[in-house]
Amino acid sequence: MNIKKILVPTDFSANADKGIDYACTMAKTFGAAVIVLHVSAPPFYQAGYGISPETITEMQQNIEQAIEEQLEKVRERLSGSAAEVTVRTTEGIAAVEIVETAKREGVDLIIMATHGHTGVKHFFLGSTTEKVVRTAACPVLTVRSDSH
Repeated sequence: MNIKKILVPTDFSANADKGIDYACTMAKTFGAAVIVLHVSAPPFYQAGYGISPETITEMQQNIEQAIEEQLEKVRERLSGSAAEVTVRTTEGIAAVEIVETAKREGVDLIIMATHGHTGVKHFFLGSTTEKVVRTAACPVLTVRSDSH
């Protein structure tokens, strides 16, 4: 097994933190570089609710700043465990962007958390992790939130 690049998507949840923990361990073990990816849904603002374009722009800037701050915390957490840490943000459908980033970057392993959706919600929506597992060209290590 030759792992040189690991992709770890994050939505900054406690579940995603478990994936980051595993990425730290794997990066240290294999001397691998880590790419941290955050995928945001494209902004959607309903017209006619009295929100000015300036307010929308300010809201979007605040969201982007908060994302950058969270990514910096993840970068600091991974420093020292990985050969190199790169953080990326993009907008789109999470599963699609994760798989495309893995292909584009030549990633050897994707590490991501599951969220344990069950029942009707899972049946109709599926999960981002499940979609990535089905479509990724490289191995995907899934980490349950209740794992050790």
